[in-house]
Amino acid sequence: MRMGSGATSNETIKPSHFALPYKFESQISLTILIPTWPAIIIFGICSNLTSIMVFLKAGVKDSVTTLLFSLAVSDVTFLVLISPTAATYVIFHFAPTHAWPFQTNLSFFMLYWPAFTMYDFSAYISISAGVMRCACVAMPLRFKSVFTRSRTIKLVPALFLLAVALRMPVLTMFYIDYKPDPVTNKTRVLLISKNSKILSKVNDLLNRNSLPYIYFAVMITCVVVMVTKLYEATRVRSSHTRPSSAPTTCKVVVVVVVVVVVVVVVVVVVVAVAVAVAVVAVVVVVVVVVVVVAVAVAVVVVVLVVAAFEVVVQHVDFYKHHISL
Repeated sequence: MRMGSGATSNETIKPSHFALPYKFESQISLTILIPTWPAIIIFGICSNLTSIMVFLKAGVKDSVTTLLFSLAVSDVTFLVLISPTAATYVIFHFAPTHAWPFQTNLSFFMLYWPAFTMYDFSAYISISAGVMRCACVAMPLRFKSVFTRSRTIKLVPALFLLAVALRMPVLTMFYIDYKPDPVTNKTRVLLISKNSKILSKVNDLLNRNSLPYIYFAVMITCVVVMVTKLYEATRVRSSHTRPSSAPTTCKVVVVVVVVVVVVVVVVVVVVAVAVAVAVVAVVVVVVVVVVVVAVAVAVVVVVLVVAAFEVVVQHVDFYKHHISL
């Protein structure tokens, strides 16, 4: 059974239930990660609650703070809802022979998909913030008139409804039933799935196979637009400060960012294909992705720092020139 794909009333969730062909690698990764989940969840809840209090104290006055406040609320809700699932894994990890007084599906699956609905909601808010940041660079004079606070307040519930609608197949997959237990002579509460295979495939098609590529394409488009607009702005400034010198660093920034984006896209596609045909171990995939992303981030950061330094030098030369006049 694939984790998150549903369970019948006779199934018990255990850490050994992982997707093939990477069952062994999944067990290794979860053995390392499971003990850290409580600390991660507690830290995330505390940090997001702090952000919420800061926003409430400072005031949610514009579109950007509205999105960030909504993101903090969504993140803390996700962490609270995913806690029962994480707790079930932690108990299985440290006490595999623990006698459960109820069906483990209740603690594992009852809030699992609602939690990931909030996870998707956070992703949609983050994408909206990225688009908003791109618009701020691309159309600075019209940004405040287009992205108003009232429109953002209407956008946030729309994103939440979108997240719920896309997760509706798995949100409606389970129902609660009652069954007498002949051993204890008590009625047990059971969480039972209905049409789990079909609904899980629909969920995978929508939320795991199609939408992530759309999100990635949107963010890549925003990055390209931002880099282009920043390059044009830097070229205009350079023409007023040092007309004879071309902004070569900005050209390097554009080239490097484009190359890094292409490399990351190629690596992601290769890894996806490799995973699909089951020819590369998960550990190797994780190492390759981490190394490529780390190198890409390092290169982009170095180049952007160099570009920022050149812009500062240009501004200093500009002020020196005007002072000397």
